[in-house]
Amino acid sequence: MFFNSFNWLFLSILTLLIRLIPSSYHYLLFSISGIIFVSFYSLKSAIALILISITLLFLNLIKNKKFSFVALLVACSCYAYIIIHFEIKIRDSFPYELLVLMWFNLARYWHVWIDFISKNTKLCSKELLSYLWFPPILFAGPIETYQDFQKFYQKPRKVNIEIFFTLMLTAFFSGIISYLINQHLSNYTADFSHESAFSLFTYINLSSILIFFDMSSWICSSRAVAHLMGYPFDSINFKIFLLSKNPIQFWNRWNMSFTRWIQRYIFANSITLFMNKKLHIITWTFIWFIACGLLHNYSLHFVIWGTIHALGILITYSFLKPKMALQKLPFYNAYVYRTITTISTLLFLHITCIFMSPHYFSILNRYKVLVIDSFY
Repeated sequence: MFFNSFNWLFLSILTLLIRLIPSSYHYLLFSISGIIFVSFYSLKSAIALILISITLLFLNLIKNKKFSFVALLVACSCYAYIIIHFEIKIRDSFPYELLVLMWFNLARYWHVWIDFISKNTKLCSKELLSYLWFPPILFAGPIETYQDFQKFYQKPRKVNIEIFFTLMLTAFFSGIISYLINQHLSNYTADFSHESAFSLFTYINLSSILIFFDMSSWICSSRAVAHLMGYPFDSINFKIFLLSKNPIQFWNRWNMSFTRWIQRYIFANSITLFMNKKLHIITWTFIWFIACGLLHNYSLHFVIWGTIHALGILITYSFLKPKMALQKLPFYNAYVYRTITTISTLLFLHITCIFMSPHYFSILNRYKVLVIDSFY
């Protein structure tokens, strides 16, 4: 995103127009510019988003909760169907950006329904329309809440030049690193049968690191532009995830807006569906990590990736109580324990990252050969 000339030209013009056009007309500016922005990448996605926006605006005016839930579910299902049927099936390589657009915006719509419409809290239609189509968060994420957007919409903040340049520099260097990694990965072929163990290790880790720098570049650049517009979103989205001691801690530090959304709107709101708490945790952990895999790409290897992560989360959750007993043993050493668990977590992440590659089968076969050869 950072080195896309259309994005920068578009957002620069939009930033200028926000300063020139009275705030009472910003809802029209955001709506029109958001539609143009999405249409440039996918006209069908723009049409689907328009239909969902109209649905939410309509639901905001009525008080029938059951009807509003069904209507929103139908609208979101239609959106997903349009993306999957008319976009993915006709392309050899579906753009990852459109998947982000699809899932992140569905998450924002669901947040609006759960927090407001389902509780009969009537929102200002102009503010709601502005939130749904605000270009910086419409395309790049993370999942900014309506509450945060509303306070800036009602009273835009002054630009902090230091924060703006920090975000821009972070986005720039993240984009450079992402570009260099992409260039290096392009040297690899689909056939890994002759690669060394070090080469495989490097390929898998660079592929996973690439995702972080891509996201960092998107998020920081979009937040920098939003900051210029008077919307200084500042919720933390990444912590030091590579030092995580287990998969649960990793997911509490990685793409945190998405993790917060799952915890709040999926686990918390669905717990009444299950009489057994453990069944609730197991069921939704598998459902949402498999869904998370499909968010990245509609392929079997991402389903496997999500399944392995779900197992890792559940095993970690099961080990929390035995860990407390382990700490009471006389030979227990906190430093040694942290070191072992951190290395184990990194190894777990490395294994799961293999399934993020479309060449996972070839990589696994090569690893198998290398392991067998090491014993003979």
